[in-house]
Amino acid sequence: AEKHFHIVIEKDPKNFNAKFNLGLVRVERKDYVDAISQLNQAIVIDSTRPVARLWLGVALLEKGDLPLAERELNRALVMGG
Repeated sequence: AEKHFHIVIEKDPKNFNAKFNLGLVRVERKDYVDAISQLNQAIVIDSTRPVARLWLGVALLEKGDLPLAERELNRALVMGG
């Protein structure tokens, strides 16, 4: 799946779903630094989707950045995620 996300991103660098899903793959692999990067890129593309902030909060929490994790998880909650 990861390879397909990279192909989509090459063709359409502003594809929210590909960036978001690549971020999820990174979370699953416990590569939290890259997950945070991918999820932040997805949020830049479309900041109205709370699910990206939810998973960004999870990745930040796993990385040990509690203040930023709390901020993102609260944003997701307020947005209806």
